[in-house]
Amino acid sequence: MFESRGCELCGYSSHHHNPAMPVALSKLACHEIYNGASGRSLSLDKPYALLVLCQFCNQHLMTDKGLWPESRQLCLLKLRSPARYDLGAYNKLVNPRAPNRTTQSDVDAWKGSIPPDLTQLPSWKQLRE
Repeated sequence: MFESRGCELCGYSSHHHNPAMPVALSKLACHEIYNGASGRSLSLDKPYALLVLCQFCNQHLMTDKGLWPESRQLCLLKLRSPARYDLGAYNKLVNPRAPNRTTQSDVDAWKGSIPPDLTQLPSWKQLRE
């Protein structure tokens, strides 16, 4: 469907793993941004609703919806994979009757919280802020 060179949040992968973690936590997985009761199955074939994350980020960071609400996850997708970003399609997937459920302003508000360059990998602590 699409390729990724590493986790879209921290940059690590099983080929370039975090030396402070077991290699298994650097293996990549698809994370469904829309992952409610029916969201997971609806999202699996929608590139605009998926992030490629390492197991650590998927299991320990994205599960905290207070720190990583949908709008922040969509901002991450927009910055890391702009070709896959489609806010209109995402909103239609989540709720066809609410085309402005998440606005571009909601997404853009998170730009300052996303590490801009994966060549300078953030620490796990910085990703939780």
